[in-house]
Amino acid sequence: HPQYGVSSFWYGKLLAELDRAREAEPHLRRALEIYSDTYGEEDAWSLDAQIELGSALSSLGESLEAERLLLGAKTAAGDGSEQHLAALEALARHYEATGRNDAARENRRLLEQLTSAAPQ
Repeated sequence: HPQYGVSSFWYGKLLAELDRAREAEPHLRRALEIYSDTYGEEDAWSLDAQIELGSALSSLGESLEAERLLLGAKTAAGDGSEQHLAALEALARHYEATGRNDAARENRRLLEQLTSAAPQ
């Protein structure tokens, strides 16, 4: 049921924000599964869950899956959408954490370009 996705997402997001990514992971996975099954993989809720899960996995050092999820969300989200901007920010943090500073700078440059072009 979609309501379980909402509960799982927000609980997982809270745990991740409290630096409890290991505990957050199963809740975020469940939210992503429910949202994707209910609304489709390119829905905003699904993309939000995908970005949060990717960020949590990045903080756990699970770089390959984290990058796959974050790049997938970046690609699926519409240019300049809230999810696209969140994916760029999460990718920049992921690349910084993994020592890939050129990739981090490129994502931050794109983020700055999109946010400065957005109407205020």
